[in-house]
Amino acid sequence: MSIRKKLLIFVVMIVVVPMGILFVSSTVIMDTQKKDSELLYLQSALKIARTQMLSRKDEMERGGQRLSQNPEFRALVQKNDTVKLSAELQKLKQVYNYLDIAVVLDNNRRPIARISEDIRADKTWDLNGLVQLVAERQRSLSSEETFPLAELFYPDSIDFIRFKIPIANRLDENGNQVFLTQCQIGLAVIPIMDAIDAERLVGYLILGDTVNNDPYFPVAYSRSVEGSYLALSIDNIRISSNIQTPTKENYVGSLIPVTTRTLDGPKEYIFGRVDFNDEVHVFLDEAIVNHKGEPIATIGIGIPEKRFAQILSTNQYLIVGVTMLCLIIMLGIGRYFAGIITEPIAVATQFAERLASGERSMILRPEWVKDQKSETSILLTTFQKMASSLEESEKQSESYLEKLEQEHLRQIELSSQLKVMNDELEGKVAARTFDLVQVIAELKRANGVKSNFLATMSHELRTPLSAIICSAEALIGRVFGPLTEKQEKHIQNALHSGNHLLQLINDILDICKIEAGKMN
Repeated sequence: MSIRKKLLIFVVMIVVVPMGILFVSSTVIMDTQKKDSELLYLQSALKIARTQMLSRKDEMERGGQRLSQNPEFRALVQKNDTVKLSAELQKLKQVYNYLDIAVVLDNNRRPIARISEDIRADKTWDLNGLVQLVAERQRSLSSEETFPLAELFYPDSIDFIRFKIPIANRLDENGNQVFLTQCQIGLAVIPIMDAIDAERLVGYLILGDTVNNDPYFPVAYSRSVEGSYLALSIDNIRISSNIQTPTKENYVGSLIPVTTRTLDGPKEYIFGRVDFNDEVHVFLDEAIVNHKGEPIATIGIGIPEKRFAQILSTNQYLIVGVTMLCLIIMLGIGRYFAGIITEPIAVATQFAERLASGERSMILRPEWVKDQKSETSILLTTFQKMASSLEESEKQSESYLEKLEQEHLRQIELSSQLKVMNDELEGKVAARTFDLVQVIAELKRANGVKSNFLATMSHELRTPLSAIICSAEALIGRVFGPLTEKQEKHIQNALHSGNHLLQLINDILDICKIEAGKMN
């Protein structure tokens, strides 16, 4: 397998494996954190619902303060002018059409004006101590409270009937429908001071918005948090809700999944799942407290689990998309750098094969040796120098052999002449024979020079190569400190190529030894 393929496989392994691990781990983490994400989502949505309810309560308080600070209105209270005060309350009702209670009390907390005849006027109003608290502090207060409907409205009046809640699946012993007659109401109690003496209390203005059977808050919440539902409950009975399932649309009067008592104490909310007619909803219930800090009702929000799963699946698709994009980019970068790294090594391998086949023409492209400090550049340059040296040595050997051939021919000619003149020139033949012996010795010496030259050249190549190999082995052995993964990879390549080149040089030395008769 080529180095290029090995590098590509290596890049694929170091990219694909971590990406796969990242994808699997992110999926596992998302699954384990799904419950926490649902809780955080619902907590954020619950803040939106509570903000809407508190905003309306604050709006009532500000509207009541503006009316109570009107000198004419203060004078009407001091005069106990029921007709005109009732007219002022009707004007306030036109501005804040959601008001279910608007009552003016005298200093003895007896009603002197009201917006509806259904509101009780036959008793003093204390509202669970809220009026007394306003009298003591002489400033307006707002709160969320629960009261029996009979404390606020005359029994069997229109408002009383409108606000009572039929409890689902609950009948009395006579088979009659059982009703919840408690109501949750947002209240604002504003003190009315004397028109002249600003420190003397002359009455109270009470404004209230009853939640029972009022779809405003659930609908407003669902507009803000699409696909989510809201329910308000008293004594574990839903008094206002817009929960919808494929088989049912009205859950007012039904039981909530958990009791209000569970919300009392250090745990301020309940988070869980409930099955609404084969549709699972993730819900979050939180207690609503009155001005004394006592839990008096429950606000609950929920979202179909499949709806929340769609939100999470969007994040999963995003993770998959980013993972695949990073994978493609990293593979492209890896392939590009693998080509840059392996091209000089492939060229060096081709040079070695051409040298082994007898070719001595080595031309290097400028981009291969651009970095003079690169190991591959040094290797290619060394191959080029070795090819040039071998070419020069071969030319010298050919020239010398040609001279030897010519000399040999001349000696043959002389030998023929010596044969003819053997008898006459015996002494000369001996002398010539001696000369011939000298020439042969010279030939052997010349051949030894050639072998020594090749051995010396091989030795000179081994010396710097050994230094490179030793340095690479020292680096691999962490003698000079730890290496990065990329540094170790390049040093391994240099060590492998150096050992390969050293083996080629050793083969040349072996040939020289064979020619010198030192090796069989």
